[in-house]
Amino acid sequence: MTNLEKIAYWKDISNYDLDTANVMLKGKRFLYVGYKICTSNNQTH
Repeated sequence: MTNLEKIAYWKDISNYDLDTANVMLKGKRFLYVGYKICTSNNQTH
């Protein structure tokens, strides 16, 4: 896997996590929103 592929992979996973956080935010699941935002910003794949 090239560095660009790794970056694209990380971005895809992060975007998925942020989309999930947005859905939970709309459902007022605030604790889970914070968790997803923190974990999406700290992914080390």
